[in-house]
Amino acid sequence: MIVGDPDAFARKMKKFTQDGADQLLVIADFDRTLTPYYKQRRDPQAPLEQESSSHGLLMTSSVLQPQVCAGEQELFARFYPVEMSPTLSAAEKLPFMEQWWNSAHALLVEYKLTKDQVEQAVALGSLSFRHGFHPLFKLLNDQQVPTLIFSAGLYDVIHAALEREFTVESKRNGSSTVNNQTSTSSN
Repeated sequence: MIVGDPDAFARKMKKFTQDGADQLLVIADFDRTLTPYYKQRRDPQAPLEQESSSHGLLMTSSVLQPQVCAGEQELFARFYPVEMSPTLSAAEKLPFMEQWWNSAHALLVEYKLTKDQVEQAVALGSLSFRHGFHPLFKLLNDQQVPTLIFSAGLYDVIHAALEREFTVESKRNGSSTVNNQTSTSSN
């Protein structure tokens, strides 16, 4: 871990410790924050591959019509280089990223994406979560720490992925129920 200002970090950690969990609110991004940027391939000798984003998981799914996937590939080819450009500022990238998001959304609306398709795409996909995700979220749940997940990603994909992940983890640990206190906006 790289800490830019060790003294400020130490002060914040001391305050966190003094205030306790009842004064804590966790806010996290989803894509490439709760999920990794790269993941291991099946062959451990192979180079790492980039993890899908919530958009990428859906747009590359065999559940969608081929026209949607083709349209998304065109959008990706056009806008991804802008997103990754080292010469453009965030302010310069923003209108392109908004256009990409709006175009991808319009594509899904045009082809009448259903919630069932989203859930199937997540079930068939291989989205993974970062190491330590489960212990962290168990601790947050046990300590009743409010946790908000914000994302420019797709709500239904994120919700289905979290629901699937918590269900799998619950079964893995022998719990018969999932403590699902998910409260999210419906945008």
